Amino acid sequence: MLTLRSLGKLVVLAVVLPGGFACSVVAPVRHQSDAPRQNQQMFTGEMFPVLYVSDLRRSVEFYRDKLGFPFRGYGFGSKLTNEWSETEPPYAAMFGLGGQDFVLHDYKAATGEAVAFRAVGTRHHIFVTNATEYHASVESHGVKIDRFVKGSNDRVFLFSVTDPDGHALYFIQKR
Repeated sequence: MLTLRSLGKLVVLAVVLPGGFACSVVAPVRHQSDAPRQNQQMFTGEMFPVLYVSDLRRSVEFYRDKLGFPFRGYGFGSKLTNEWSETEPPYAAMFGLGGQDFVLHDYKAATGEAVAFRAVGTRHHIFVTNATEYHASVESHGVKIDRFVKGSNDRVFLFSVTDPDGHALYFIQKR
């Protein structure tokens, strides 16, 4: 499902696919929003991304062990644990990313469907302080680099990888 919405001064394109959710800022609004003015003040500017995955354990290993994302634990909120339970497998895993948290969520637990899927069309931009060093670290952990772009100073300023479920992760260093 594709949805185009105007939120205050931004137009947001939301794409909901069987494999996940992606939200991207498209362009500034150059006209008056249709949303009532009082509602525009309710948005905090925060977003809590949730990426659906087909195998939570495999995805945690990829994000934590291969990409080095700070692992907060299995579960949500204050009920986090660092241990995997075979008797009651967790349905979600929380990660930190700077001041932003995000969650990997088991697709079957969320939908009740045991469907294999790929998150085709989802693309997430993650800003890093040093793309050259992070690129070398990720590559040294055996992660396939899909694309990388170097600047005029021969330093990497953008590279991308794909997680096991097809979420495209773009790591970008601001110039």
